[in-house]
Amino acid sequence: MKINFKLLKINNFMSFKEAELNLDRTGYFIIKGNNKNINDSATSNGSGKSTIFEALCWVLTGETIRGTKEVSNIYCDKGACVELTFYIDNNFYKIIRKKDPSNLFLFVNDEDKSGKGIRDTEQILRQYLPDLSSLLISSVIILGQGLPQRFTNNSPSGRKEILETLSKSDFMIYDLKYKVSNRKNYLSEKIREIEDKNLINTTNKTHVLNIINDYENKISKLNVVDNIETVLKNLQAEIETQSKELKTCQFEINNLTTQNLKLNQEYVENQNTISNIKFNIYQKYKDLEETIKFKIVELDLNIKNTQTEIDNINAIKDVCPTCGQKIVGIVKPDTSSLLEKLNDFKNQKIEQNNKYNQLLEIEKTEIKNDTDSFTEKNITLKESIDKIKLDLQNNKNIEKTLIDKLNDLKIEVVKYQNILSDRETLLKEYTDEINKNKNILFEIESQILYNNNEYETLSDRLTLINKIYSALNKEFRGYLLTNIINYIDKVSKEYCKQVFNNTNLNFCLKGNNISISYCNKEYENLSGGEKQKIDIIIQFAIRNMLNKYLNFSSNILVLDEITDFLDQQGIDSILKLISENLKDTPAIYFITHHENLAFPYDGEILITKNNEGFSSLVSK
Repeated sequence: MKINFKLLKINNFMSFKEAELNLDRTGYFIIKGNNKNINDSATSNGSGKSTIFEALCWVLTGETIRGTKEVSNIYCDKGACVELTFYIDNNFYKIIRKKDPSNLFLFVNDEDKSGKGIRDTEQILRQYLPDLSSLLISSVIILGQGLPQRFTNNSPSGRKEILETLSKSDFMIYDLKYKVSNRKNYLSEKIREIEDKNLINTTNKTHVLNIINDYENKISKLNVVDNIETVLKNLQAEIETQSKELKTCQFEINNLTTQNLKLNQEYVENQNTISNIKFNIYQKYKDLEETIKFKIVELDLNIKNTQTEIDNINAIKDVCPTCGQKIVGIVKPDTSSLLEKLNDFKNQKIEQNNKYNQLLEIEKTEIKNDTDSFTEKNITLKESIDKIKLDLQNNKNIEKTLIDKLNDLKIEVVKYQNILSDRETLLKEYTDEINKNKNILFEIESQILYNNNEYETLSDRLTLINKIYSALNKEFRGYLLTNIINYIDKVSKEYCKQVFNNTNLNFCLKGNNISISYCNKEYENLSGGEKQKIDIIIQFAIRNMLNKYLNFSSNILVLDEITDFLDQQGIDSILKLISENLKDTPAIYFITHHENLAFPYDGEILITKNNEGFSSLVSK
C-alpha cells in the first residue's frame, strides 16, 4: 500500500476552529507552537501542534493516536468535522468524518460509496482500507515519544502481539488456521462419507450373501429330491386312503342326519299331541270355569257395596264430641242385618273359590293322566337326538380334518409335479442368480477395499492436519515472526551504529516475549536518554520492516517531539539517522519545543493558540 496524502481540512476539532494543511509537499518542515492562552500557563505546550495529525488519524479511524474519540471543540457549539483527501496506489479517496451528530462519508474516485449511516460507512471503509488502523498510523506515519502506542511502551509479551498485528502474521496465522480448519472439516467429512459408504456396502454385502445362501439352499433342495416319483406314488396312495376314510365318515354323517331328522319329526308329533290333549280338556271345563269366575266377581261387588253402606252408617255422628251427650233429632240406623248380609256374601265367595280350585285340580289331573305316556316318550326322544347331534358334530370335525389333509396332500403333489417338470429351468435360474450376485458381491468387496485404503490415507492426512493445527496454536507463531524479528534486529543494529557508534542493541524473541536490550541491559533498565534513542531506533526499524515486507509507504512522516529531551549530541545523532535513512519519504514534519534545530528545513508551520482557546495555523 502506497499512500499519498493531499489535503487535510479541520473544523471545530479540539482546539482548532478552522484550519487547512496541504500535505502534498516535499522537504523537512518544522511545526512550532505559540500558546497565548493565559489559562494554559505555557508558551508552546498545548498550542495544538500534535492536534493537526490527531485529526488525520481520527478522520481515518474514528479515534486519535491517543485513543480519544471525544474531539469536538469545547468552546464551540458545533460538532467536529475533518476532511481528508489522499491517493492509495491509483485510487483517489476523500473521507469526511463528523461528530455531534456522528456521520461518515466516503468517496472513491469521486464516487460516493457511503452507507446508510456511520456504522455502514465504517464497515465499507474497512473493506476499502483494512490496514489503516491507529496502530499502523502510529508505527509508520506518526511517530512520537509521548504517544501511547509507542512500541516500547508495551510489555515484552505485548510487543509480540503488536508485531504480529503490524506484520500481519496474526492474519497469516488466522488464514492458515482457517484453511487448515477447512481442510480438517473436509477430511472429516470425507472420512464420514467413507464410513457411511462402508456401512451401506456392509449392509448390501450381508444382503447379497443372504440372497446367494438362499439360492444355494434352493439348489440343495432340488438335488435332494431325486426320488420324486416314489414320493409322488406315496402321496397318491395316502390320498386314496384318506379319501376312503372321508367317504366312510360322510356316509356315517348321512345316516346320523337321517336319524336325527326322523327323531325330530317324531318329537314334534308328540308335542302336538300333548298340546291337543291340553286344549280339549281346557275346552271341556271352560264354561264351568267362566260361571264360577262370574259368581266370584258378582260376590266381590256385593261385598264392596254392603261394606260401603255399613261404613256410611258408621260415619253418622249422634253423640256430641265435646260433652258426650246424644244429639237431639239424629237417629243412627241399626247395621246388624247388613253385617249378617255381608258375612253371607263372604261365605259364598269362599265356597265359590273352593269350587274353582277343585275344578283346576281336576283339569290338571286329567291332563297328566292323558299326556304322561307322550311326555315320557319325548324325554327319551330328546336324549336320542342330543346323542345323535354329538356324534354328528364329531364326524363333521373328522370330515374337516380329512378334507384339510387331502388338500395339503394335493398341494404337495402339485408342488412336486412342478418341481419335477421345472427342475432344470429352476436350476439354471438359481445358478444364474447366484453368479449375478457373486459379481455384485465382488464389486461391493472391491469398493470396501478401496474405501478402506482411502480411509487410511485420509486418516493419516487428518492426523497430520491435526498436528499442523496444534503447531499453529503454539510454536508456529514464533516461527513466522523469525524473519521479521531478524530483519528488525539487523536494521536496529545498523541504526544503533549511527546513533551510539556500536551494535550492542539486540531485538530478539524469547519464548512469547520480545526482548529489547542495549549493552546487555534490558530496555526497562536503561536511562531516560538511552530509552528515548532506543525508542526512535526501534520505531524507525519497524517502519523500515513494514516498507520492506508489506510494501507500505507514505508521502509524509510526522515526528512528534522525538528529540525534545535529548542533549545536543543526541539530537545531532538522531537528525543524522533521519537524513541518511528516511530519504524515501517526500515530506517529514518535526513537531518540537526546540526553538532551533541544527539542520536546514524547507518550511515552517506555526500553530498559535489565542487567549480564547482557539488554535490557528500559518504555513510558511
